[in-house]
Amino acid sequence: MDTLLSENDLIPYKASHLPAGPWLVMAPHPDDETFGMGGTLALAAKEGIKVSLAIVTSGDRGGEVSVRRAEAEKAANILGITDLEFWGLKDREIPRQKDEFLKRLSDGLARLNPRTIFLPSPLEYHPDHRGVSLLTMDFLDTLFGQGASAHMARETGLALKTTLSGSRLWFYEVTRQCEANRLIRIDPVLGIKKAAIDIYKSQSSTADYHDTVLSINRARALTLDSNTKYAEAFFETAIKEPGLDIALRLNDYLAPGIGAVARFPLISVIIRTCNRPALLREALQSVALQTYPRIECLVINDGGQDVREIVKEFSGRMERLEYINLMPRRGRARAANEGIKRATGRYVSFLDDDDIFYPGHLLTLYQAIADKNTGVVYADSFKGIYEHLETKEKRILIKKLVYYSDDFSFAHLVFENYIPLPSLLIERGLVDEIGGFDQDFELYEDWDMLIRLAQKTPFLHIPKPTSEFRLGASGQITLKERGSDREFAAYARLAAKHKSLITDQHLYQFFKIAGYRRGEILRLRELLDAANDKIAGMPELLSAAERLRGLLDREKAKSAGLEEEKTAILARLNLVEQANKGLKDSVEALRKSNNELFLEKTALQSTLSEITNSAGWALLSSYRGMIDRLAPPHSRRGRWYFLARSALVVFKNEGMSGVKNRIAYRWRARLANRKPASPLDNISARGAGACTLFPPGERPVDIIIPVFNAMDDLKNCVESILRHTDLSLHRMVLIDDCSTDEEIRSYLKGLRASNHALDIKVVFNNQNLGFPATVNKGLRLSSTRDCLILNSDTIVTANWLNKLQRAAYARPLVATVTPFSNHAYICAFPKPLKYNFLPPGYSMDTLNRRLEELSLLYYPVIPFGSGFCLYIRRHALETIGLLDEKLFRKGYGEDADFCFRAARAGFLNILDDSTFIFHKGGASFESNKDPEALARKNAQIQENLQRLNARYPGYERLIKANVEELEFLRNYLASLI
Repeated sequence: MDTLLSENDLIPYKASHLPAGPWLVMAPHPDDETFGMGGTLALAAKEGIKVSLAIVTSGDRGGEVSVRRAEAEKAANILGITDLEFWGLKDREIPRQKDEFLKRLSDGLARLNPRTIFLPSPLEYHPDHRGVSLLTMDFLDTLFGQGASAHMARETGLALKTTLSGSRLWFYEVTRQCEANRLIRIDPVLGIKKAAIDIYKSQSSTADYHDTVLSINRARALTLDSNTKYAEAFFETAIKEPGLDIALRLNDYLAPGIGAVARFPLISVIIRTCNRPALLREALQSVALQTYPRIECLVINDGGQDVREIVKEFSGRMERLEYINLMPRRGRARAANEGIKRATGRYVSFLDDDDIFYPGHLLTLYQAIADKNTGVVYADSFKGIYEHLETKEKRILIKKLVYYSDDFSFAHLVFENYIPLPSLLIERGLVDEIGGFDQDFELYEDWDMLIRLAQKTPFLHIPKPTSEFRLGASGQITLKERGSDREFAAYARLAAKHKSLITDQHLYQFFKIAGYRRGEILRLRELLDAANDKIAGMPELLSAAERLRGLLDREKAKSAGLEEEKTAILARLNLVEQANKGLKDSVEALRKSNNELFLEKTALQSTLSEITNSAGWALLSSYRGMIDRLAPPHSRRGRWYFLARSALVVFKNEGMSGVKNRIAYRWRARLANRKPASPLDNISARGAGACTLFPPGERPVDIIIPVFNAMDDLKNCVESILRHTDLSLHRMVLIDDCSTDEEIRSYLKGLRASNHALDIKVVFNNQNLGFPATVNKGLRLSSTRDCLILNSDTIVTANWLNKLQRAAYARPLVATVTPFSNHAYICAFPKPLKYNFLPPGYSMDTLNRRLEELSLLYYPVIPFGSGFCLYIRRHALETIGLLDEKLFRKGYGEDADFCFRAARAGFLNILDDSTFIFHKGGASFESNKDPEALARKNAQIQENLQRLNARYPGYERLIKANVEELEFLRNYLASLI
C-alpha cells in the first residue's frame, strides 16, 4: 500500500476554465441544476455561453408540480438561463420511462448540438440522479459503440454521432461529494447562486439545502488558492464510453495493482438462451454496461432459433464475445458446462437470458472477492414479476422485491436454495474442482452445484441488490414446473444425492430459520391489520384535508401574487439605486472637474496678467504690429513670411533634410490634387439614411483572420473565439498567407475537421500576398454580411462581438468600430500611442468586464481605426470598396487609409469604449528573427507612413488632436480602474 496515488492525482489543485459552449444541462428535478452547478451557470451567462436546461421529471414526489415549475423558471431567470424545457416524467420512475427519456434525449441532442453535456454524477444517492446519468451513458455507449444495433442507428443517425464526436461530458454533484477532476471557482457569482437557491422555498421547508449545498462548495475550495472560498466540482470525460472511464477512475483510489486495467482479472459471463431473442438482447446489454473493465461473454444457444445476429450487435463492447450454437438441445446443465469449458476467465458468473445485471454488479462482487480473499461471493437480487415479460412495448411490472437477503448458512442452503444463480461470482478453480454442473439434473442443477460448492468454502454475502431475475406472470418455464411430477422427481434426486448432509444439527438450524420467518410473517400481519384500521378512518380525514387543501391553495395563490409584486418592486428599487449611484458618481466627477478647471482658470488668469503687464509682452506686441503692417497674413508677403518662419523651425529641429522632405510632400500633394487638410473636412451626408439600425447580435458577421506563422498566438486567438463567440450564427474565416511553419497548415485542417457543427472556413493562399491582399480575399468571400478584420495575435473577451455590433449600429453613418486594446495606436488604453501593460490585479477578461461596467457608451468619433480588430459595416464596404493592396502592399497603414476614405465618403469611424481586446502586436513579423527581414519591415513601415502623409496631409495633426480630445475619456476610465 506504499504505492498509493497522492492526493494531487485525485483532486485538482487549480481551478479550470469553463468548457466550450453550447451547453445542454440535464437536471433530474427542478432545483438540481441550481444546487449542483448554479455558480457555473451564472458564470456561463456572464461569458455569453449558450445554455439549454432540460428538467427531466415533474418533481411530483417533492411537492406541487406547478409550484416547483414556477420556482425553476424564476431560478433560471436569476442564473441567466433563457432556454428551459420541462420533460414532465414521473418522479422516481425514470427506468420505467426509458423509451420516453431516450426519445427526448435524442431529439434534444440533434436540435441543440451541444459541445458540453452536464449530467448528475452516477455516484449521487438519489435514484433519479443515477437514472438520468446511467440512461444517458447507455444511450451514448450504444451510439458510439462498435456494436451499435441497426435499430439504434436508424433512430439516431450518423449525423448525430458525427455532431457529438467532439463533445465532452461533465458530471456534477448535488448533495454529496463525488469523484471530481475539474473545479470551477464561483466566488464572483456566489450571491447569484444564493439568490437562486433561496427561490426553492418548497424544498428548503423540508431540508436545509442552502447550508448543505454551500458547505459542499466551501469544502471544494480546499485545494485551490487562498483567494478562492467557494467552488463547484465536476468529473469531465469523453463522450465515448463514459461509464468505463468513471469505473477506471474510481479504481485510481486503490493501489496501482488493482487500479491498472491490464491487471484486472478476466471475468467470464455465461449466458444460456433458448428461443427468447428479445430478452437475450437485454441480458447482453446489461453485461455491456458493466463498469468492470475486463469481461468475456459466452452465449450458449441450447437448441433454439439462431441468435447469431443479436450477439454480433455487441461485438467490440467487451473484451471477448463468443457464440456457441448447440444442436440439438442438450439441456440446461450441459449448456452451462459447455460455457465453463470454453471460459478463460479467472472468475465465472452465470446469467440466464431472461435476467439482467445492474451496471455495478460485477465490479461490486469483484471488489468484495478480492478484498476478503474468498472463492465465492453473492449479492442480493431483485425478483421482478412482469406481465408480458417478452414484449418490451407492453411489459408491465406487477411487483418487484428483494429475493431474500440472508447471510450464508450451509444448513439453510441444504434445505432451500435462497441464492439466485445470477447473483454469484465464483472462482473458476472451484468450479473445475467440483466438476461443474451435474448433467443428470434438468431442474435444480444450480441448487445442486451450490451445495457442492458450499462443501468446499463458505460464501460471502453482500447485502445489496445488484441484479434482477425476472419472471413472467404466466408462461415462465420454472413456474410451469412448479408442483409437477418433473419437479418432484428432480427434488427427490437432489435429496437422495445429498441425504448424508441432512443432519440433526442442520435440521435444527433450519427449524430456527423457519420459526424466525413465521414470526416475521405474524408481525407483518399485525402491522397490516393496524394499517387497515387506520385506513378505515381515512374518509373523514381526507374530507377535512381536502377542505384544508382548498384554503391552502387560495393562500398560496395570494402569496405568489404578493411575492411577484415584491420581486417587481425590489427590481425597480434596484434600478433606482443603480441610477442614483450613477448620478452621484457623475455629480461628484463633475464637481471635482469643475474645481480643477476653476483652479486652472485662476492660475492661467494670473499667468496671463503677468505676461501682458511685462516689458517683453509690450516689445512682442510692437513686433507683431510691425509684421502685420509689413506682411499682412492674407497678402503674398504674409504667406512668404510665414512659410520662411516654418522652414526655419523645421531646419532647427530636423535639419536641411527635413526641409527637403516637407517640400517634397507639398509637391506630391499638389500633383495628386490633394489639398493639405483634414480628411474629415469633406464629410457629406452622402449615404445617410441608407442603413437600417439592428439590435446587437441580430446580424451574422464574418470574422476574417489572416494567418502567417506565430502558431502559439494563433491557437490562443482561435480558442478565445471558440470560447466567446456563437459560431452557429457568425463565421470564422482563417486565411493562411503561405506560412513557413508547416504546423500551421496541419492545425488549421484539424480545426475545421474537429468542429463540424461550427461555421469555420479555412483558405490557403498559393503564394504570399501580404496582409491587405489576404484581407481583401476574405472580404470578397463575404457578399452580404458585415465583416470584422482580426489579427491572429489577439485574444478576444466575453461578449466582444455583440458589443462591437451594438456600437456599429448606434449611429446610421458608422463605417468602422475599433475596441480599446493594450496595443492599438490611438485606440490604446490607458495610454495612447504606446504599448500598455495590464493594470495591476487585472486580467484581460476582468479589465474588459470592468470597462463594460464603467462605460458611458460614448462611442467617440476617431479619424481612423486599427486593423488589429476592425468591425466594418457592409454598406460602408459596398460604398468605399476594399483595402488599397497596391499602394500599401505588405501592410501597415492600409487600415488608416480605408478609414480616411470612409470619412471622405460621409461615414464615421468610432471607438467602442466598452470593449477591451488583447493585442500582442508584431507576432507574424517577429516570428522571423532574420535581422535583414526586420530591417525591411521597418523600412516598409516608414515608406507607408510617407504615403499616408502624402495622400492625407494633416495626418499627424489629426492624431494629436484626437488624443487630446479623448484624454478626458481615458482619464475618467483609468481613475476608476
